[in-house]
Amino acid sequence: MPQTDVCVDAVSRFDSLLSEETQKRSVDPANVSTAALPGIIDVMGGIGEDAGSLVLTAPVGHSIRAAAWPSADKKITVELHAAPAHEIVTMPADSFVGAEGRDAIRKQCRNEKADWAAPLLLAVSRAAAEGHLPDIHGGLHIMIADGAPEMADVGRTHVRVATALAACCADGLDHPKRTSFATLCADAIDAFSALRSVRTPLTALMHAPGAALMQLRFSQPQTLCEPLLLPDNVSIRGIITRLARPTTHQRMVETRTCSEMGHRLILDLLRQDGVPFDAANHRLASVTPPEFVERYRDRMPSRITRDAFVNQFGTLRGLDDGFANPKGIYKIRSRAEHHIYENKRVHDFVTLIARARRTGGDAALIAAGELMYASHWSHSQRCGIGGVEADRLVKLIREHGDAAGLYGAKVTGGGLGGELVVLMRNDEQANAALNRAVDQARSEFKQEVIVYAPSRPTTVHAPKTA
Repeated sequence: MPQTDVCVDAVSRFDSLLSEETQKRSVDPANVSTAALPGIIDVMGGIGEDAGSLVLTAPVGHSIRAAAWPSADKKITVELHAAPAHEIVTMPADSFVGAEGRDAIRKQCRNEKADWAAPLLLAVSRAAAEGHLPDIHGGLHIMIADGAPEMADVGRTHVRVATALAACCADGLDHPKRTSFATLCADAIDAFSALRSVRTPLTALMHAPGAALMQLRFSQPQTLCEPLLLPDNVSIRGIITRLARPTTHQRMVETRTCSEMGHRLILDLLRQDGVPFDAANHRLASVTPPEFVERYRDRMPSRITRDAFVNQFGTLRGLDDGFANPKGIYKIRSRAEHHIYENKRVHDFVTLIARARRTGGDAALIAAGELMYASHWSHSQRCGIGGVEADRLVKLIREHGDAAGLYGAKVTGGGLGGELVVLMRNDEQANAALNRAVDQARSEFKQEVIVYAPSRPTTVHAPKTA
């Protein structure tokens, strides 16, 4: 059975849809602006973003496309063309005004069974309020085309919002605006899901053609956003298995919450020990693995109840919202341990990729792959993120090994437990080995397993006239 490469960049289909929609609504094509941004996967460190970790992300060969044009109906309309349905949500433009805007958006989207539209509408309203977009009160129509398989993730919630904002921005995207849009995307999605990711929309908006990976860190004063080139003939590939895990979203939120709980406890231990530290800039990722083992690990409870934590340290986000752990018991030691060790792995991974690019040998790539396998284990065992299919496919890839050009594989932090990322040679032997591993997984799982093709360039087109 041949490998299924997904490169759903259906330009002709998008152009056809756009032509159909603008003709139906008598829209002047000169007033239409468009954007196409790639889907994004976490490579290393992804869920450590909030902990101040270095994270690595990569685009995949699937673009989400969007078009936007002003309307005269004083309504905001969002139209989604995606498998398996075509959905439309419309709201009065004046309902976005004021602090009640989020509640009005939530209510409207729930009434229309279109929760996917809520963060997008919120981000657009906030971007307009902050002056990043033209006035939307006269009316705005946004059309999004997303042809990825329904079971895919690839950061699509964040990328849809980022693509819509890029399409609405008729005067183009400079560097500050891309950064602002990424933050707006993250905040809007966090408001409805408690899963905030700046890394995903920022990678989609900032990724430069030819740059295989993006290095990101969101801790002051060392904010980082820069490309990391892979060695020649080496690539990153994304793979989709099944995503349906009823507890995965809760575990993702819990992992973030536990990392903050663990950090709060470590700061308290630092104060007890009289160790000077910069409270404004200290992050969980500031702790090294040796420091954690020597100073904190045995003094940190493996579990703590919500009430015990709040009584000692006060509340924090994630403990009192609709996404909180219903049992009220948090495994703070293992979750904190994951972020501390993962940050070290990410830095070592970057060093090894740079060495491999400089030396041209396989040794550094093999070592980088081992870090990916260690990261996969940590996601599964320390954070409870992953699944049977993901674990099995990683094992099959590892069995083929570096001799076949498959250096490493792991579950992606943002893929809700069902997406993998693979570091591999980009040659016939390695692709054949990946095909065999994927075909065996398909046979065992009795379901589709999809491999993403390499990424394509990012494009944003402003309208031809003002």
